[in-house]
Amino acid sequence: MLPQNTMPAFTGDRALRLITPRTGWMLPALFTLLLSACDIDLSSVSTGNAATASVSPSGTLGIRDNLVITFSKPMDPGSLSFDGGLGVLSDGGTWSSNNKVLTLAPDDAWGAWESGNQPLKLTVEDTVGNVTTVDTTLGIDFTVSDFQNAAVVIGQTDFTGSSSNQGGVPGADTLNFPYSDASFFDDILWLPDFDNNRVLGFDGIPTVNGASASYVVGQGDFMTGSGGTTDSSIEGPQRLLAYNGHYYLLEYANNRILIFDSAPYAAPRAASAVLGQADFTSSSSDCSAQGLYAPEDMTIADGKLLVADGANNRILVWNSVPTATGTEPDLVLGQADFTHCTASDDNQDNVADAASSARTLSGVSGVWTDGSRLVAADTENSRVLIWNRFPTENFQPADIVLGQADFAHNIENDDNQDGVADATPTARTLNHPYDGVWSNGRQLFVPDTNNHRLLVWNRFPTESFQPADRVLGQSDFVHATADDDNQDNASDMASARTFYFPVGGALLRDKLLITDGHNNRALVFEAN
Repeated sequence: MLPQNTMPAFTGDRALRLITPRTGWMLPALFTLLLSACDIDLSSVSTGNAATASVSPSGTLGIRDNLVITFSKPMDPGSLSFDGGLGVLSDGGTWSSNNKVLTLAPDDAWGAWESGNQPLKLTVEDTVGNVTTVDTTLGIDFTVSDFQNAAVVIGQTDFTGSSSNQGGVPGADTLNFPYSDASFFDDILWLPDFDNNRVLGFDGIPTVNGASASYVVGQGDFMTGSGGTTDSSIEGPQRLLAYNGHYYLLEYANNRILIFDSAPYAAPRAASAVLGQADFTSSSSDCSAQGLYAPEDMTIADGKLLVADGANNRILVWNSVPTATGTEPDLVLGQADFTHCTASDDNQDNVADAASSARTLSGVSGVWTDGSRLVAADTENSRVLIWNRFPTENFQPADIVLGQADFAHNIENDDNQDGVADATPTARTLNHPYDGVWSNGRQLFVPDTNNHRLLVWNRFPTESFQPADRVLGQSDFVHATADDDNQDNASDMASARTFYFPVGGALLRDKLLITDGHNNRALVFEAN
C-alpha cells in the first residue's frame, strides 16, 4: 500500500523528474515531453508541492533555437543551478516577469556546443523551497538551408577569389589546394594545406574573411611551401589530430602517419614515431600490416585509430591508438587480410571484380566513427558504406549503402540503377564522394565531390539508397556544375554558396567548415 498522499509512478522515458527533498518521495511527472530527440528519466512518487515543468519546442531542437521551460508556479531565479552540458551557462538564461518561464538562448548554452546529443540538467526551487529538477539529453541539429551562403572564407580575401596562394606565394592567409577534413583542438582550428605541404593553425574559428593563421606545421615559416621526408618536414598532409598527449599527422604523398609526443606547432617539431614506414626518411607504398599507400583520412574515437588507406582499398583499425613505430593494426576492412589490397576484390584473387560488394572498397577516402557505428566514403564506387555496429572481424560486410540501391551497383549518379550514369544527380545518388564524411551522431554530412555539393541527412540513415534532406553548393539535387551561382549549368566565378571540388570539412562547435579544394579556400557556414 502506498504512503498517504502519494501517487503511482508515472512510467515512460519522455517525462521530467521532479524531486521534493523535504519528503524524499518523487512526484509523478504531469506531462509528456514532446522533444522527440530527448531521453528523459522518470522516477517513483512523491508528496509535496513541487512545480511541474514543460519544455518547448517540440520535435527537433536546432542549434540556433531557444529552449523554453515553463513552470506551473513562480520559481526563485536565484536558486537556479546547472549541471551537464549546460554547466557552461554564465547568466542563467532569461526569466519572465512572473518567474514562471525560463528561456535559454543559444548564446547562453548550445551555441558553444557541438551539435548532436547534449546533456541538460537544471535544478530550481519555487518561492517556498520545493525543488524541481529537469534532467535529460537534448538532440541538437545543425540546421542549414539549401544553397545557403557561407559566412566566412579562409584562404581568400573574398568569396569570388579562387587562385592558389591568392595568385602569389604562400602566406599566413593563403591556401594551395586544401585537402581533407579540418580538426579543432587546443582551441585551434587546423586546416591541411596540401600543395603547400603544411597544416595551418588558426586561433579559434575565423570570423572575418582572409584571416591569417597563427601556427604552421611542416614548414619553418609561412612563406615556404616545399615538401620533404624527414621527422619534421612533410609532403601532402591530409589531417592533424590530437589524442592523449600525442599528435598524429597523416601524409598522403609520404604514405605515412607521423606521431609527435609534444605539440608539433611548438619547438621541438620532430616526430617521435611513424606508421606506414620503417623510418622517417622512407616514403614508399606497401601492401602489408605495416604499410600504407596514399592514405586519405583518419579518425580517432573510443580509443581507436582508423585510417582510410586509399590506394590499398582498405580501412585499418588499431583498437588502441598507437604511439610507437611499426605498431600493426588489429583489423582490416575491405580486404580479408593485410596482404591483399586490390580494389573491389570480393573473392581475393588479386583481380578487381566488375561489381562491388558489401565488404569491398575501391579508393576509400573518408572514415568516421563514434565507436559504435562506422561510415566510409567508398570513392571509386560512388557510394558511402555504413556499419550499424562497429566491425569486429576482417572483411566484415557493411549494413547500409548510400548512393546505390544495393551493394553490387557502383556507377555514379545512377538513380535508376541501370548501370549507366544519368545526365543529372538526384538526392540519393553520389559521384565520387571524396575525402571526408562526418556526423554529430544524429546527422550525416557527405561531400559529393564531383557533383560539387555537400549532402546532409538530417537523421542518420537507416536504409540503403536513402535520399539526402539538404544540399549545399547547389540550389537543388539535380544541379551539379562547379561554381554555378546562377544555376544555368555553366561555371561562374566562385561565390559564397558554390563549390569547386569539395574534399572534406568538419562540424566545429556551432560552425560547419567545408574544404573547397579547387577554389583554394575553406568556407565556414553558420547554422540557421
